[in-house]
Amino acid sequence: MNDAALSGIKELRYYVMLALYFPILLYAFSTFDLNEETFVVESFEPVVVGSSQVVLGQKFQGRAFLAVGGGQGQQLIGDGALESLGDSLFSMSTGDLLSAGETEKEIDYSGAFQFTQVGGEVATIPVEGRFTVRRPDIVAMSEATQTLYRLCRNTVRIEVPGLEDRPLKLAVGKSRVEGRRITVSPTGGTIDVNVFVEEGDKDVFLGKKS
Repeated sequence: MNDAALSGIKELRYYVMLALYFPILLYAFSTFDLNEETFVVESFEPVVVGSSQVVLGQKFQGRAFLAVGGGQGQQLIGDGALESLGDSLFSMSTGDLLSAGETEKEIDYSGAFQFTQVGGEVATIPVEGRFTVRRPDIVAMSEATQTLYRLCRNTVRIEVPGLEDRPLKLAVGKSRVEGRRITVSPTGGTIDVNVFVEEGDKDVFLGKKS
C-alpha cells in the first residue's frame, strides 16, 4: 500500500471519529448552567496590600486582591474583628488591641475569598496577614509661651500624629474637655494630660503627656 493510500485511510478515520464524538462534546457543554457570576478558574493567588504599622485608634486597612485566571466575581469575607468592605477591602478597628501597659503588639488577621466555579461549586481561598499596632506619640505645645507658669492659666494644644482627623478628649485631674486644647494651671512641677480618642460609644486611652 502506497503513502497516498495510507494518508487517505488516516483522514477517513479522523472524520469518522469526529462524527461520532463531536455531538457528545456539544451535549456535555450544553449541560453547564453558566451565568454572569460563574467563571473558569485557571489559577489564583491571594494578596493583601496594607499598612504594616498603625497607631492605636487608627483603623487598619488592607486591600485584598485575588488574581483569578479566567474571570472575576469573588466575595471577600473577614474573620473575627476583621471586616470586609466590598469585594476587595479589609478593615479592623484597633482601639481594643492594646491592654493597659502594652505599647506595641503584632496582630494576625485572616479572611477568605469565595467564588463560584463552573458547575456551581463554591471555592474558598484563605487570606491572611499581620500588622503592628502601637501607642502613638503625643505632642504637647503651649500656645502662648514655651514654658508653663505656675498658678497661671496656660493653654496647651495636643496633637497625635496619625489621628489628625479623629476627635480627641483631654483630661487633667477632674477637668475633661473635647478637642485638642486644654487650659491648665500648674501648682507643682509636673502636669499629666491624659489623651483619649472616641471610637464608637467609648473612649480609648492613647496615653499621657507630662
